[in-house]
Amino acid sequence: MRKKLRQFDNPKWLQTDVRPHFIKALKLVHTLVNILFKADKPTIRQIRLAPLFLLAALFPALLLAWLHWSGFAQPLSTLGEIKERGKLVVATRYGPTTYFNGPDGPAGFEYDLISDFAESLGVEAEFVIPENLENTLTLVNKEEADLVATGIPYSPDDANKYNLGPGYLEVSRLIVSFEKKKKIKELNKITKGVLNVTSDTSHEAHLDQLKKSGELKLPWKTSDELDSERLLYLVNEEVIDYTIVDSNEYAYFKRYFQNLKKVYELSKPQPIAWAMKKSRDQSLLKAVDKYFNRIKKNGQLEMLVQRYYQHIDKLKKLDTDTFWKRVETRLPEFDKMFKDTAEEYELDWRLLAAVGYQESHWNPKAVSPTGVKGLMMLTNATAKQVKIRDRTNPAQSITGAARYILWLMEQLPESLNEEDKVWFTLAAYNVGLGHLLDARVLTQRDKANPDRWLDVRERLPLLGRAKWYKTVKYGYARGREPVTYVDNIRNFYDLLVWKSNSTAGEEVEAQEQKGEAPAEAVAEEKPAAKANLLKERDAKPPA
Repeated sequence: MRKKLRQFDNPKWLQTDVRPHFIKALKLVHTLVNILFKADKPTIRQIRLAPLFLLAALFPALLLAWLHWSGFAQPLSTLGEIKERGKLVVATRYGPTTYFNGPDGPAGFEYDLISDFAESLGVEAEFVIPENLENTLTLVNKEEADLVATGIPYSPDDANKYNLGPGYLEVSRLIVSFEKKKKIKELNKITKGVLNVTSDTSHEAHLDQLKKSGELKLPWKTSDELDSERLLYLVNEEVIDYTIVDSNEYAYFKRYFQNLKKVYELSKPQPIAWAMKKSRDQSLLKAVDKYFNRIKKNGQLEMLVQRYYQHIDKLKKLDTDTFWKRVETRLPEFDKMFKDTAEEYELDWRLLAAVGYQESHWNPKAVSPTGVKGLMMLTNATAKQVKIRDRTNPAQSITGAARYILWLMEQLPESLNEEDKVWFTLAAYNVGLGHLLDARVLTQRDKANPDRWLDVRERLPLLGRAKWYKTVKYGYARGREPVTYVDNIRNFYDLLVWKSNSTAGEEVEAQEQKGEAPAEAVAEEKPAAKANLLKERDAKPPA
């Protein structure tokens, strides 16, 4: 990726980019020419000395030019090259905690973080996804990527081989099994079964150490084609016994795979960091350090962590189980209505559906004690405002909700970013626009940011306490409810997005229909079609 330039042990005055100095020298020549030849009446002495002055001015410029083009000057720093080419090349991996294609384009924790860092450098971010995780780190050594951001903690061996930026999120490594297995206190107590892991050098190095120390009795298999999502899916379906996953991924996927259980914490919390090529050139590393220092101080990093992880552990297993049952039994009846309405009003149908589930569990006959009714639980006043006659008619109810959501969005300040505006809108849908505006006032009084959902979210519960609600315009409100309401909808929305995009179970379902049964599945007495997903994918025999 980078051009190979000759480097010499030059004096420090040559170890720089000569172009700015060359330009300065030329400007000096230009100034002297103006002085000598634009004078109204140049003296004979000035005319005689002119060639000497010009030669003296041109000499450093010509010398610098010769040194530069003859290859004696050192090339640009790593950071300088990145800025010159206008892009930061980053190796990462697909996953909900790193990089994925969301409803509005690329998204993910690492994607957002890298994109913001690149913007701070004045360049664009370009992402490279290797075919297998094992090859990711090698890309920086081959100079095919500037840095690696996989969201995985690195091993001590990796820390010696690469320049690592500051840690920005801590995760622990977990052994996960089907929920019926018991938690254990000592690793060597697990003696039955096989551990399946991705072909990730940090996993394998850790397992090798545990095996040598006698702590790990389990054999393991590695695969370069099964990622964390698919391995967790196979554990959830009882196709494989155990896998290893980082705690943030476990928390994320636990909502989708309800049969998972954390049986052992394999490591203490470890920091995640970006990796760069080991080099004397520290320019990129220094820029990364400076960036993280800034976003830690101004709260930007905390906001990003909360955006991706704050709501994911709010749903209980019973809530998740019920949701997936309703997806199969109730959603199909209203699926087309949500999609058609969302297209008409330029909304995400999965967001509309998530609101509908939170409101009524997709029950068009739902009625609350306060008279709110229908699939989207509209009040009578709201129905009149959005010109809906029959709140119990599912299509009308969904249309009314879409109109009301758009109206609420229009009432909010333009200073809100698009994502925060969605959460503000949903909170207003639940508690009322006036109470939401009161919470913004309380947030501003606390010298926090009234345009940031995470800040307003903290102040909404204050509306239930006299000390605060007596000081605002719209008075008392059950302020904790909109917080839970928004958290739940975010979870239901995530689940619907995941269901739309995930391919984890497609091969299994296809093979179940064909009735394929590999010999290994019969021998192990496990679901034949499901076990076939492992066929031809195990990269190595058990260690």
